[in-house]
Amino acid sequence: HTGERIVGGKWMDIIAPLDVLPLYVREGAVIPIGTRMNYVNEKSIDSLEIRVYPFERDGKTQIDAETFDTVIPIVYEAKNGCHTVYIPKTNINLTVKCMNNSIIKVVKN
Repeated sequence: HTGERIVGGKWMDIIAPLDVLPLYVREGAVIPIGTRMNYVNEKSIDSLEIRVYPFERDGKTQIDAETFDTVIPIVYEAKNGCHTVYIPKTNINLTVKCMNNSIIKVVKN
């Protein structure tokens, strides 16, 4: 993760080694990262890392993180420079990680 910010709306030619996957994530994205598996539902999911790629300004993102038998609604909101992630109480261990080291408030409701 380089944290490099790139303006969108254009084509780019990227040279990368075979063992590196360039991955570009939009501002405000919320990505749940689960247990590494060889195939879907190989293992039960008891924890998720929620990666937040913050907005520079105000914005809101809503996603549903799906596990084998649970849907977890997650909301990320940036307002007036404050970043907040709203997550419900669940049996799954959720860890929130901000990808640019901003301070994120986590509210469990």
